[in-house]
Amino acid sequence: LLHDLRSVTKSIVSTLVGVAQMRGALHSVDDRVLGFFPWYEPHDDRQRALTVRNLLEMRTGIGWREWPYDSKSDVLRMAASSNWVEYILDRPMSEPPGTTFRYVGAAPHLLSAVLTRTTGQTAENFAKATLFKQLGIGQWSWAQDPCGNSTGESGLSLAPRDVARIGYLY
Repeated sequence: LLHDLRSVTKSIVSTLVGVAQMRGALHSVDDRVLGFFPWYEPHDDRQRALTVRNLLEMRTGIGWREWPYDSKSDVLRMAASSNWVEYILDRPMSEPPGTTFRYVGAAPHLLSAVLTRTTGQTAENFAKATLFKQLGIGQWSWAQDPCGNSTGESGLSLAPRDVARIGYLY
């Protein structure tokens, strides 16, 4: 049976970032995030410094309220928005990127969107072609945001045996 992996999804997304870099789709983890979203006009100069590495390390500088899940929670507000990437990018910066670890569950979602922009396919389809196929994983479910990006912070479901295949790979 498929099981909701919740935050293990983040590890799969970060693995896919490595695969994308290995295959040349992503130049470097030091690439600037806004370079993947050229239509977005930053509201804070600190946003220009945000890199893929900062997203991977959760050192984004993005002001984000994860808990509690109430009317002020950015998680719930993002889920209700029509464009999750823009919602995340529109959050105010609380400090310069790369300076402070702060759990921002939205960071892996930006990584998923970066994968879509660099590979030309969703994280799910990229995983299917490059990771799942090679590991013999044939069944999964992966949620999407309203714009069609695979959710990056959670939303992937795999069978326990297939999660063990990924664990064995690591």
